[in-house]
Amino acid sequence: MEAFALYLLKSVVWLTGFALVYFLFLQNERFFHLKRYYLISGIFISFIFPLFTLHYQVEIPAPEVNPAGLIPADSGVASLVQSLHGENRTDLRYLLFIAYLAGILLFAFRAFKHISLLVKTIVKTKNRNPYQSRVIRATGYPGSFSFFNYIFIDPLVDENELDVIMRHELVHVSQNHWFDLLLVDFLRMFQWINPFAWIYSGFIRQNHEYIADEVALRQSADPAVYKAVLVNQIFNSRVFSLSNSFNYSSNKKRFDMMKKIAVSPYRKMKLLLVLPVFAIVLKGFATPDYSYAMPSVPGMETVFSSAAAEKEARGTVVDEDGNPLEGVRIIVSRTTTGVTTDAKGRFSISKIPDGSSLIFSRAGYKSYIMLPLISSNYALRVRLVKDPDYQKTITVRTNDGSEIKALIVVDGVITGNGLAKTDPNSILSINILKDKPATDKYGDRGKDGVIEITTKEPGMQKEQTVTPVQRQGPLVVIDGVVTDRNFRDVPKELGYELAIAKQIFGKEATDKYGEKGAYGVMELTTRKKARESGVKPEIFPRLVPEDYPTFLGKKWTSYREWVINHVEYPSEARTKQLVGWVTVNFTVELDGSISNPKPLGTPDPILSDEVIRIITSSPKWDPPKNPAVDVPFLSSVNIGFKPPDKILDEEPFVVVEEMPLYPGGEVELLNFIAMNTQYPEEAKADTIQGKVIVRFIVNPEGNTEGISVLKEVHPLLDAEAIRVVKLLTGFKPGMQGGKAVPVWYMVPINFTLQ
Repeated sequence: MEAFALYLLKSVVWLTGFALVYFLFLQNERFFHLKRYYLISGIFISFIFPLFTLHYQVEIPAPEVNPAGLIPADSGVASLVQSLHGENRTDLRYLLFIAYLAGILLFAFRAFKHISLLVKTIVKTKNRNPYQSRVIRATGYPGSFSFFNYIFIDPLVDENELDVIMRHELVHVSQNHWFDLLLVDFLRMFQWINPFAWIYSGFIRQNHEYIADEVALRQSADPAVYKAVLVNQIFNSRVFSLSNSFNYSSNKKRFDMMKKIAVSPYRKMKLLLVLPVFAIVLKGFATPDYSYAMPSVPGMETVFSSAAAEKEARGTVVDEDGNPLEGVRIIVSRTTTGVTTDAKGRFSISKIPDGSSLIFSRAGYKSYIMLPLISSNYALRVRLVKDPDYQKTITVRTNDGSEIKALIVVDGVITGNGLAKTDPNSILSINILKDKPATDKYGDRGKDGVIEITTKEPGMQKEQTVTPVQRQGPLVVIDGVVTDRNFRDVPKELGYELAIAKQIFGKEATDKYGEKGAYGVMELTTRKKARESGVKPEIFPRLVPEDYPTFLGKKWTSYREWVINHVEYPSEARTKQLVGWVTVNFTVELDGSISNPKPLGTPDPILSDEVIRIITSSPKWDPPKNPAVDVPFLSSVNIGFKPPDKILDEEPFVVVEEMPLYPGGEVELLNFIAMNTQYPEEAKADTIQGKVIVRFIVNPEGNTEGISVLKEVHPLLDAEAIRVVKLLTGFKPGMQGGKAVPVWYMVPINFTLQ
């Protein structure tokens, strides 16, 4: 889509340049036929020339260290910048593209409608005229005009004027002016967003009239009669885009153009004024080709077994002790061609352009630039020396290219500036935070930027590596076919066709879909596919209110209010001063009955039993009004209990103006969890590991409650995760409208056996 947008921009610029030259220098000139060719050429050039781009060479100094954009094979990580607003920009681009296509369809529809009307008139009209073109005498068209090889004339036109009008319109027909109009109409449709495209259309139509007037006047016995007929035709008439109207542009300027005035033929040289447009546009859209200027590189040693290669290079790279170096990246200057040495330090590159150099780079060693090769008969032996200043660190670059030291967090734990203990093959993803997002999350320690590194879960394939682009949401698989669609939009796009939705994460996702499943996988099955497979749909996409069941004549969301009004604070809970939130999931069957009420997480049974009692005793719901609904409705209620006997009617927020904050920030929260988590011995013995995601509420007092497990791994690990979360206290509560409010919060707890 970006390539098409660039093409469209170039096309608009080309046409605008031609239009400006015509408007400023050519529109009042009298060489009408030559101007016609100029205008037509401008259209063709605006379509064809944007397909070509000039290139120019830019020579830059060769780098003395690892060239920009090259990541040595063993450097540990590849930089990955995550934009918080990238998704919005993408959505905006698609919206603009859809709006552009809608405009094209609108103008195409209008053109089709107008042409259809003319064709119907032509089919209905059978009378012919002695003139070479077919004449249509039909009402409904107040003006006289030509359309392809047809001439439309109002039956009420006086016969004395008919001959004059026919002479004019026959010029349009004989010179195929319809081709110009067809071309400019297509241009207008393609560039409808460009006002100069509409102006350009006027230039062409006006010039057509000048040409027709010039020829018709030469054939007319009395030019005064011709002008008188033109005056009689002046009225507001509808002009079709693919037709030439006799009375188009009936103004003083048109009459002036009819005057026979001798002009110098040298005025035609004004057409050359378009040449600066070529120079400006071609230069403006030219792209540079960069090449390295080769400096002398002291301190480097290259040992040749004989000579260098002309268009092919092969050989071995070794260290200072003569040991083969694996993973050395070799890049051909002026190109993107490159290879990496194998376990024995060997490499081979072919098709090296004349004058190109080879750039050798590896983390921990000084980069080496080999001067242009001469022959290909012998192997090379290249020795790299260690870089004493090399440190295995990660840096964040500012907009001006300067480097700043970043805080490094591996799996939620601050590790300092180095990555010596981090295995490059264990890295799954990298996220870079800068400026306010970094300080909001990590306080002053994040002022120089933060690198968040997530390692692979145990069992992931070692050959998985970090790539410069990572999917920022689950992979979407529809009916077993992997797609690149947005996981947020797909359920809406499928609509009522959605039957089964399943999400998988972690090792299960990567084992099944490889690295594409690193961010989870959303497996969707359509109703058609489910029926073919004999599988009963699990969900029904509820798109309108009629798809939902109702409760006591009200929306299903009113059910929580009914439960709050009927639930009682259990006497035993009041005695024990039990406090907290209870979430109960339940199912509304198709007949309106409630089934399978079940608490989420591990709330106190005394509180959860009371909520379940009320849910099971509630009246029946009313089924959905949509008879196509064939799947029960899954819902839940959240009820809060606060001593001595208060039932909370304020449901926890998901997002608030000021989110809850643990003392020291999120990194201290994760450090607290890491230091207080005890790996269950039984889980160790059975090598049970994985990531548990815990959800809880930070209440207005800054404490945790309503703890539940969103992503379970094993009862032993789940229970330990809940135990640790219960220890969390002292949050700065979430604020909404200047008031402390309960807010949902989630933390991941990773259990890994080293």
